[in-house]
Amino acid sequence: MKKDIHDEEDIDVNKRNTDRIVFESLFMQRLSDSINFIKKESREFLDEFGHEEIDDFDVDEFGEYAFNQLDDFIDDLSKIKTKIVNSDDFPEFFKESSHNAKVALNRDSDYVRRARRKYDRLDSDDDLLDSYKNNIRIIELCNNALSINKKNWEAYYIKGLALVNLDKYDDAIEEFIASLALNQDNVDPWLEIANANRLNKDFDDAIDVYNHVLEKDGESSKIFKGLAWTYFDCGNYEKADEFFKKSNSIDMLDRESHDIWIECIDKLKS
Repeated sequence: MKKDIHDEEDIDVNKRNTDRIVFESLFMQRLSDSINFIKKESREFLDEFGHEEIDDFDVDEFGEYAFNQLDDFIDDLSKIKTKIVNSDDFPEFFKESSHNAKVALNRDSDYVRRARRKYDRLDSDDDLLDSYKNNIRIIELCNNALSINKKNWEAYYIKGLALVNLDKYDDAIEEFIASLALNQDNVDPWLEIANANRLNKDFDDAIDVYNHVLEKDGESSKIFKGLAWTYFDCGNYEKADEFFKKSNSIDMLDRESHDIWIECIDKLKS
């Protein structure tokens, strides 16, 4: 007589004793395992040496740092590969095959993702040379994306952001316009056009664009803050105070904007 499985008293179960995430991509799995290994080793290292502030050590932040280092390393390898493929000594047949493969695999989205990640990692504390190099690399990545797909609106947008950081406002506005032509429902390029005009001291144009976005997208803390900064920069402190109030009533102002608002109030008092 066959024994019912429910009658078994002792059933061995291999319990899952880890929260390890499994990726379909072998490459991503290796990256994830490497980061987890670094996190584990860093924790054991601090335990071994009796670090007094071990509880305050941000292992996740350390892991993020490690991932950023790997990301930079991969980006450096990508630069070398691009130079080889674009070299005059590289056969045209392989160049064309490489481009066709990138189109088929939608590699433009990979370039955009890397450009966005690099842009998000930009630090205001970076020295001028590092900041310049990073923004130039962001532009290169966006250009690589556009060489594959001229209709990638996000590549134009991120390229415009990097150009603003390099004080190339007119060039940046052209990229934002190209992005809008491909994705008219996205309001962000309009805001960046207004910001670029303000930074370029084209205050009337900036105000016109901010007002256009207000009509298009409704009230927004970002739009009111942009108008406030613009009116402050052109010396209209009453208007600046009005829009700082409106912005702050929707969303608390950041520290820099709040300091400018205080300065604006002081100027009105004097």
